[in-house]
Amino acid sequence: MPQMGGHNEDDFPWDLGVFDAHCHPTDTMSSIAEIPRMKATTLTVMATRGEDQELVYQTASTLSGLNTAIHGSTAGRVLPCFGWHPWFSHQIVDDSVASSNTEAASKTEQKMAHYRKVLTPCPDSVFVSALPDPKPLSQLISETRSRLNEYPNALVGEIGLDRAFRLPNSWKSQEIKNRDTSMTPGSREGRALSPYKVQPEHQKAILKAQLLLAGELQRPVSVHSVQAHGVIFDLFRSMWSGHEKKVPSRRERQRRRSVAGAHAESEGEDEGGNTTPASSALPLPFPPRICMHSYSGPAEPLRQFLRPSNPSDVYFSFSTVINLNGPSAQKVKEVIKSLPDDRVLIESDLHTAGPEMDDLLEQVARQVCELRGWTLHQVGLPCSNCRSAGKGDCRIHEKKKRLAVRSILDPVPIRCRPPPSSEPSPRLLPPETVGQPTAFTTAFRGIKPEVTTPIASTIPTDYSPPSVFENNTNNNLPNHGMQSMPGTQECRRQSGLDPSPDQDANGDLEKRLVKIIDEEESSTREIQRGVRAIYVGHELSNMSFLIRQQRDKADGVYHFAGNEIPRRQLRTGHDQLLVDALTLPEQSLADELVQAYFNYVNPGYPIVEEDHFMAQYHNRDPADPPPVLLLQTILLVGAHVTRPKAERDALKEIFFRRAKWLFDSRIERNRDIMVQAALLLTWYSDSADDDVAANAHYWVGIAARIATGLGMHRNPVSSNFVSRDRRMWRRLWYILVQFDVMISLSYGRPQAINLEDSDVSPLTTSDFEGCGPRVQSEYVIHFSELCTMISYIIRDRFGLRVSAERRKAALHEADEVLANWSLKLPDNLRLRTSDMDPWSAMLHLTYNNFLILLHRPHPRASAYSDDYGPHDAEICSAAAGVIASIFEELRLNDRLKFLWYTGVHTLFTAMIQVRVELRFSNPVLAINALRRFDSASYSLRELASYWSHANTILRLFEDSRRLQEDLRMATSQRPRHFSNTRDPNHKENDGNPPNSTSESAQANPSLPYAVPTPESPHIPSSSISPGQNQPFDNWIPSSNLASVDPLDQPRELLDWRQLFSFTDPDQPVLPVAMEGLPELEDEWRQIYWQETPLSDLLQDGGWMH
Repeated sequence: MPQMGGHNEDDFPWDLGVFDAHCHPTDTMSSIAEIPRMKATTLTVMATRGEDQELVYQTASTLSGLNTAIHGSTAGRVLPCFGWHPWFSHQIVDDSVASSNTEAASKTEQKMAHYRKVLTPCPDSVFVSALPDPKPLSQLISETRSRLNEYPNALVGEIGLDRAFRLPNSWKSQEIKNRDTSMTPGSREGRALSPYKVQPEHQKAILKAQLLLAGELQRPVSVHSVQAHGVIFDLFRSMWSGHEKKVPSRRERQRRRSVAGAHAESEGEDEGGNTTPASSALPLPFPPRICMHSYSGPAEPLRQFLRPSNPSDVYFSFSTVINLNGPSAQKVKEVIKSLPDDRVLIESDLHTAGPEMDDLLEQVARQVCELRGWTLHQVGLPCSNCRSAGKGDCRIHEKKKRLAVRSILDPVPIRCRPPPSSEPSPRLLPPETVGQPTAFTTAFRGIKPEVTTPIASTIPTDYSPPSVFENNTNNNLPNHGMQSMPGTQECRRQSGLDPSPDQDANGDLEKRLVKIIDEEESSTREIQRGVRAIYVGHELSNMSFLIRQQRDKADGVYHFAGNEIPRRQLRTGHDQLLVDALTLPEQSLADELVQAYFNYVNPGYPIVEEDHFMAQYHNRDPADPPPVLLLQTILLVGAHVTRPKAERDALKEIFFRRAKWLFDSRIERNRDIMVQAALLLTWYSDSADDDVAANAHYWVGIAARIATGLGMHRNPVSSNFVSRDRRMWRRLWYILVQFDVMISLSYGRPQAINLEDSDVSPLTTSDFEGCGPRVQSEYVIHFSELCTMISYIIRDRFGLRVSAERRKAALHEADEVLANWSLKLPDNLRLRTSDMDPWSAMLHLTYNNFLILLHRPHPRASAYSDDYGPHDAEICSAAAGVIASIFEELRLNDRLKFLWYTGVHTLFTAMIQVRVELRFSNPVLAINALRRFDSASYSLRELASYWSHANTILRLFEDSRRLQEDLRMATSQRPRHFSNTRDPNHKENDGNPPNSTSESAQANPSLPYAVPTPESPHIPSSSISPGQNQPFDNWIPSSNLASVDPLDQPRELLDWRQLFSFTDPDQPVLPVAMEGLPELEDEWRQIYWQETPLSDLLQDGGWMH
């Protein structure tokens, strides 16, 4: 076959007919005149937006003549396609969904509301004003149907989903000067991109409507898919449901003796016999043929697109520009090799017609033929049955290899390891993975895999490392072109392993808090051998708080009997662990996860020096690769913030297993890297284990031990450290302090670090050199200051041996230093009512969480029940409102995934506080609390998809019969105390269902106020003006608190509003001014202090769900 670049034009068989499956010549209308002179037979011309729908129509009308270049052809020069591209789907209003108050709102208001609904993050008015007025979806479908009816051969396209595209900014003066006037308006046209994306759900609604139209008219579709192959297949599958083809059994195929019957074995040809009765009715809800345009996904998911039972035929087209010249070219080549012969199409995807389009078609055709092993002149001839029937769309029947039938008396032997001569199938394995692991794959300096440990010597030299996606039927995940571990499935089968023990242990773990709350004898049950002991933490922890609140005496019980200790099974053979741990995923996946880590996590927690690591990662120098332990942990965190749940959980489990084996085996000898790896492993949530010897608490403790062993807690300025290491040590130390303090607050456990033993100087902006352009240095500095303050306050306020007088003094002095810190925050770190970034969110979540823990009344059974301040109710209510609003804002903008482990416990704290407010006799405050509680519940449920311990708390709220009864009473009845503040028109309503929150409250006619929905965030604000940051030493309370005795030195009390600082000075801190209702302070404390018998506890208390 002629080689690329060295062939003559006559060598390419244009006379056989070359069809361009996807192109956009109407983007350059001046090039349309070149189409009749092109060598290509037919161009499939796509429409994408409002500006080019009519242009495609006109082009098809002008060039509607039949193409006589090929004998018997019925195709014209142009095959028109009409559809709406996902890049422009925001310009469509989904009018199939009823909206409220659309008639009363002005056109400008409707436009603003629409774009703020479908774009993320929420755009400002300036950006929206430059966008076109949206058009109804029904109008789009009507116009498209009309055009399709005029052209019986027309397709629907280009349509699809794109999760990566960002809208371009409005035109700037310089861009207008450089604008290409020959381009059709409406596309990007060289403009800079904005941060705004179209919500995936809105894209999906527009796509589904167009797919239904294609099904109604039985037209093929051309589908655009970027980072959305799984979502698109799920949509196809839902539309195919009930219409699957009936695949004939082997016996039925053997009965077919005729020529026509033999030919019908080909997939998709026997349309009449292979469809279910339900699929015979028209119109069908799916298109008959689907072209996945410029398919960029991996090879493994092809199986689901090509199942014989799928009622639509799915094709895959490829272009030189998008597929074969980019960084994923090798992956695309494997896809092309894996496809059936009759499902491969070619395209130019070019925006101008003419010789350049012909050249691109020739290039991609030559490359596809080379990959498939075809000659350029090779064509398929119709079979005899198709020739006699005059069918021109005959496809070659590929005879499938039959599986050998083995008697049950002679079963297949189960082997734990294949013989050394076994080789993986070349179709499923990319060329670069065949053979021995490379130096970069192992990421070791000068260490060969086969001599690293004695275990490795047993591995065959032709053995290839396993895939990130193991051959696990429970995952249902694509292989992404990587090999599975040989013998893995056989080993599991031989060991008799069953995932059910882990699943049972996970279910028991999630229910353990429910049992402690619901079972009255939980405090007296003996902790026997083989049973987990559950430590609920000291007085600061939420669980300890709830249990103390149950009891009317201080029983001193902090340990409870849990479930039996589950047995863990080893899922990978010992001789496979090393190779498994040294394996990296496919290059494109690894690049995506590494970049996601440095985009979304490392800027706020700069554990890794980005510039140095990325230089090692991109250089691919075998002499200086990135540390494999650090790389595996980075891949774990990257998977957490980018992948959908099923794939995310499987990837994180695999990366964690590899990283932990490397960590425990001490493969990495650099202790700095071990501290970094331990901190990154806190992003893994082990769902089948406990939270003591696993998860964040465990890994923070490990990191603290290694760090203090290295001396990171001492100031390295005078040591002989190079400046880069000195900066890294300071960053790691203060990030470790942050994690340690947050974990201590979450569980009520002692801190692993005593800051009295540390003299590390405060962080400065110079310590973040080399951490990349996105590093949030101000956030890290101020967050470190906050956590350092909290560490000292906890010891002075909640220390076991601190006197009662010292505790009372510590509360007032803590408010002073916290308020001073809050007032000095820079503007970019203050609370905002919208577009809350994850870093400011984490800062204020931790701060407000601590305010609640510091000020909420402790139960009467607690040693702290007499310690409280004059404004505790206002502080706790405002802090809980801030927390609920931040979570709501993050949830609505899909940013909850960026929160670290302790975000779950912060939400837990706020929900306990809001439960108290549900029992307020004032209906305004009670309804506001109900809205907060609903919003927090939605956020907790979403967090549960990222963190297993969120499931435990969620189960506590949903499964505890007592807490459900308490919620029912809180929403259906109001306390009879303080009846003078009740609405005079209030009437009791006991008809609400027990498991309804928002619905029951909204349906209650006795409440005169509408309950806001969680989609309407409200973040309170105050009028405090920002200031400059104060020196580090001034606010450390360790020395100041010890020298002040507030009982002997009366002073003016702090204005509690100074604890809250917001960017908007016009909003009050509380939705309702609590000082206007002075009796609520006492009512709030009385609700916290409900003294009831244990059997009636949660029926009358108002603190939990």
